[in-house]
Amino acid sequence: MFLWSHRVRLISALALLISLSGCGLSTPSAAAIPFRSPGVSSRPASSGAPSTPTLILEPGAGVTPWVTLIGHARTGIDLNAYLIDNPAILTALRHAGQRGVPIHVMLAPNPYDDAAAVPHERQALAAIPDCTVRHAPPRFDQAYAFDHAKYLVVNPGTPHVTAIIGSLNFTDSAFDGTNLEAAVEVTGALAQAAMQVFQADWTDQTAGTGPRQTLVLSPGATATWVHLLQSAGPLDMTTEEIGDDPAVLAAMAAQGSNLHLLCPAPASAAAQARLATLAQAGVQIRTLTTPYVHAKTIITASQAFLGSQNLSSVSLQDNREMGVLVSGPDRTVLAAWFAHWWQQATPWTASGASPRTTTPISPSSARPWLPQGASEATVRHLWGSPSRTYPTTYHGQVQIAWVYPTATMYFVGSRLVAVVDH
Repeated sequence: MFLWSHRVRLISALALLISLSGCGLSTPSAAAIPFRSPGVSSRPASSGAPSTPTLILEPGAGVTPWVTLIGHARTGIDLNAYLIDNPAILTALRHAGQRGVPIHVMLAPNPYDDAAAVPHERQALAAIPDCTVRHAPPRFDQAYAFDHAKYLVVNPGTPHVTAIIGSLNFTDSAFDGTNLEAAVEVTGALAQAAMQVFQADWTDQTAGTGPRQTLVLSPGATATWVHLLQSAGPLDMTTEEIGDDPAVLAAMAAQGSNLHLLCPAPASAAAQARLATLAQAGVQIRTLTTPYVHAKTIITASQAFLGSQNLSSVSLQDNREMGVLVSGPDRTVLAAWFAHWWQQATPWTASGASPRTTTPISPSSARPWLPQGASEATVRHLWGSPSRTYPTTYHGQVQIAWVYPTATMYFVGSRLVAVVDH
């Protein structure tokens, strides 16, 4: 029954997109229609989980699939979070703890070099009954290695184990329409593999080769990415970062015009240079401002990848990252989702790249003015906590970016050097 209903949801989503394309997606009225994820229906707690994956696509699905799955937890919850502060998820975890479900949460010790995030998260999680929190293993807390995986496992160690794996941090921007995101709810061997990875990292053991038979797991994901990028036929790809993995970049360039690359506008000279090289090879590149491209996907003619890996050597070879390969109707829906946002995006050319200003400007909001050189503490006091942070470089200078709804701020040595309106 669930297999049938899942397939109906996929076909309905495709029918909706086909009808939209017939009306012209490029028109302003159509552009305002968000792509609705097929994976947002609540599942009755008394029924078994579907045997096929269920895609969760943003914007559109919202936090409901995650809250619903947490609500079905009976024997345990394992959560690997790079960032977590979404109130709905924290509330769902608290309700699970109150009904006696043991909860294990693994946090990145220093996400995006923002050490202040972890104490705040631990304080919020400390209010949840029966919740144990640990940092990721030390091997994923290095200068160039992080626990960047984002996944949830419910009822581990039982036949009903279910997991959600994808690109979403457990923060408001992942669910409120700000970001382009992709995740998938899985059962069976995929969920078992995610459980095995969590248990290995929880006890500071290596995950071994077993989970890699079903998951796309970092460290060591470069070969899978290169294999996908060498597929025959058209290729669609989304990435947040335009990183430096030479094998992946070479495989992308070799595809030339077969490859459609969707990403945010590059924020660094290095990223602009890599995009320019790909463009010279014929790769078709478009950028999106809203929603922000945070999804990490590769869509071939026969299958598709989605997960937490970024296009960088660190992400593919050093970090703890987790991804999944899907095919059949799921690949088709993911391809339709990509096509929708590709139509909304702006073609990128190297000549059109504009350098980032290094002089703070007044953000287009009612928030207080921030002088150049303001400390991180001052910014946090006046503007509150950012929705997310990430490391970047600008003309070779290492910076930390803080993202707010109306602006992104850039820091060097904990001092503000630039504010860029969205």
